[in-house]
Amino acid sequence: MYRERMNRKLIITFALVVILAGCKSAIVGDVASLEKEPDYANSIKSVDLERYLREFASAAFLGRATGTKGDSLARQYLKNTYDQLGVESHFQEVPLAKRLFTKMSLSINGQQYAHGKDFVTSFSSINDEKNFQQLIVSESTTEQESVKDKLVFIASLKEQGETVNKARTILESRITTAYKNGAAGVIIYDPEGFDEERRTLSIEKNEYKKGKISLRGKSEFFVVRVNETIGNTLAKGTQDPKASMHIEIDFGHCYEELYTTNVIGYIEGKENPKEYILLSAHLDHLGEEEGQFFHGADDNGSGTVALLEISEAFKNAKFKGEGPTRSIVFAHFAAEELGLLGSKYYSENPFFPIAQTKANLNIDMIGRSGFGNPEDREYIYMIGSPGLSDELFKIAEKVNDDCCNIELDYKFKNETNIFLSDHYYLGQKEIPYIFYFDGIHEDYHKVSDTFDKINYDLLASRTKYIFHTAWELANR
Repeated sequence: MYRERMNRKLIITFALVVILAGCKSAIVGDVASLEKEPDYANSIKSVDLERYLREFASAAFLGRATGTKGDSLARQYLKNTYDQLGVESHFQEVPLAKRLFTKMSLSINGQQYAHGKDFVTSFSSINDEKNFQQLIVSESTTEQESVKDKLVFIASLKEQGETVNKARTILESRITTAYKNGAAGVIIYDPEGFDEERRTLSIEKNEYKKGKISLRGKSEFFVVRVNETIGNTLAKGTQDPKASMHIEIDFGHCYEELYTTNVIGYIEGKENPKEYILLSAHLDHLGEEEGQFFHGADDNGSGTVALLEISEAFKNAKFKGEGPTRSIVFAHFAAEELGLLGSKYYSENPFFPIAQTKANLNIDMIGRSGFGNPEDREYIYMIGSPGLSDELFKIAEKVNDDCCNIELDYKFKNETNIFLSDHYYLGQKEIPYIFYFDGIHEDYHKVSDTFDKINYDLLASRTKYIFHTAWELANR
């Protein structure tokens, strides 16, 4: 049901608020010699992966777009499959809403700017009851508590000579810090991010009118990304402490609540059941367009079926009394294609305690060869976070030496803010992670990403390797 929202206007006297953010790394542990597991990985077979994927990436699932019938069918399929495998499973509701804007305007000192051309807006959460009040941004300060209920201006450090990846990391850190310290929202000057957001929203194709789906929540934190003209205007204004800048943001919208869930599989550990190894893969895709379905066989049917096969291998071990020491969690996250919403919700509302989650192995596209790699190259891209993932990489390398001899490609090792997937928000909670990825290919986000283009032998070898890594983490 749609509910009409009142128009809201912010009138802001503007000065720069500086946000400082720190971080620390988590360590998995020292590299040890591997405990030699019985060969449960042999149950992971290319024929079984293909059987699962033929169904999961078929037109019967209608492209698996979040909040649609196809999404519901996909989630129930996964739950039923875990039931058949004898693996405990649960639905975790992810509360979403679709916001449709009926009005959006921004002016600075009387100069009007156009939505979609000069600025774009997104919201991290939705609450029908909160009304914005007049917000006055204080003078420049490093005191984090000073941003409460204020609108914060953040400029990309790339303009100051930082690399793209480091600048993006710092930018995201400052946005998070603003949110955690009660800011009403942020205005961001990040030219590359602005262009990406415009492409994502497809303003030119009027996709914005179809609505922006985001998490429902207790606070309404919004992000305004501005173009170079506005960014320079704001930056110049904040450099003069005597300058006064009058900003008006006026918007109206309505929204519809949506229903989806994460699907969580679980195998309890035999000795340390309150410690968890989290394996993840998103289940959603892009739905349909003009009567054609986005099958999402590689993205991310491949990761989805890999989790099913890995869960069966662990279940076989437990059935024979040789189950993992730590518990294994299989998280099929919802709404990844809409901005990592399922994993973000999990990170803030964990089904199992974050503090006891020792590592995350995230799988997103492992069924093909991307970035021009030859079909016969047996490789996998491994992506992590500097410091946080270092020890995990060492363990994974030792596992590979002992079992698999796959070529571990670190070309994008630290590019976690370029290749975003569901590991991102878990990493923000300081969970060490590895993101497994085959690279972008010609069928990425196209209706032609179909099951018949998957290299099932390669998918099987990668899945076995991830199983061996999870086994080591669960038993070390």
